[in-house]
Amino acid sequence: MSQFLGSMGYEVTTSTSSPEALKIFCDEPHGFDLVITDMTMPQMTGLKLSQAIHATRPEIPIILSTGYDIDITENEAKANGIRKFVSKPIRFNEFSVLIRHVLDRPST
Repeated sequence: MSQFLGSMGYEVTTSTSSPEALKIFCDEPHGFDLVITDMTMPQMTGLKLSQAIHATRPEIPIILSTGYDIDITENEAKANGIRKFVSKPIRFNEFSVLIRHVLDRPST
């Protein structure tokens, strides 16, 4: 996914753990335009990570994905400030449209 996004011209920062991702974000919170996370992450769910990120920067758009039994509904995700909620598998062409949509439209 990071290679695909990079090939589209996006600058991508990746992390394999939520605590590491949160530290990277908090070290430079205005260095990011979008956060994409997975519901199932080591040590902290994607929802908890999203809540922590929004505590630092409430307006940042977040896309949350999941591939397992749904641990969260789309309404719960949106109630927690998550801009879009997607289920895996994610098709690259559809995901690129979703990302553009999230980046181009303010939160509603």
